[in-house]
Amino acid sequence: MDKIKSAIAVLPKVFAPYFDFLCEKCNFQGIIYVYPYISIQMSDKQTNDHDLLSRILDSVFFRGSLNKAGRISKNGKSLLELLKKALTKTRDLGVGGVFDMIRDKVVLIGKLLKAYASGEYRDIEIKNLVILIAGLVYFISPIDFIPDFLPVLGYADDVALLTFVLRSAADEMEKFELWDLNKNL
Repeated sequence: MDKIKSAIAVLPKVFAPYFDFLCEKCNFQGIIYVYPYISIQMSDKQTNDHDLLSRILDSVFFRGSLNKAGRISKNGKSLLELLKKALTKTRDLGVGGVFDMIRDKVVLIGKLLKAYASGEYRDIEIKNLVILIAGLVYFISPIDFIPDFLPVLGYADDVALLTFVLRSAADEMEKFELWDLNKNL
């Protein structure tokens, strides 16, 4: 907990709204943190999730990811390269909590994208495919809405976006998982 407090003390006040979101994800409930010139107490989780997510979706970083995703979706080799970068980044992350959550989400998306790139699985709407790819493009970028090099907060936007992406394509993911289970029967 002391590491978190010391990391937060050096963050600019613009990141204050996102700390509540991260604290909710990490179960640091009921704690008050003091930023330079700002005092924050944890508030409603849904408000924070929505606020962070809407800011990410409106950001130039996510729009750029969507543009790249459209191009990548048309090229199996580029898709496999993206997947390799995303899996390498998850391997280089730490262990536990948020890092395990990110890793699980990337692996789940990766299984579908690998099957798509190899031509084994094509039963996915293109808009959902592009959303999944955009999530990974955003994830591998070290400079995004909340840069990954920031202690504690760096991956908050990645977790929020990957969760959103998986929820947006939940039907597709469920359909893929069913296909994956039944393909070897």
